[in-house]
Amino acid sequence: NTGFCNTTALGLGGGFAFNKYISANLDFWMLKATEKVANGAGELSDEIGNEIDLVLKFKLNDNLTWNWQIARLMAGKMYDGAVNKAEDADAVQGILSYKF
Repeated sequence: NTGFCNTTALGLGGGFAFNKYISANLDFWMLKATEKVANGAGELSDEIGNEIDLVLKFKLNDNLTWNWQIARLMAGKMYDGAVNKAEDADAVQGILSYKF
């Protein structure tokens, strides 16, 4: 897994615990490539885009947690094509975590 390989990321976020069983985090990321690359239109760009992440955590018991992760990437010029501007991307995933 290369993760943020060749990426510069600046993030700002915060979290809030509604009670001892439910919490939420909200993060904003500005993403840039470390080097400019040619997009589908032939232009050089390092603008990956901006991302917003929302995580809702539900503690089911001391060892078991359910998370909903919701994300939106507002794609930058790096993903533009020759004819069309890049579309934004949305993602939703549920994660069951067991801690031992």
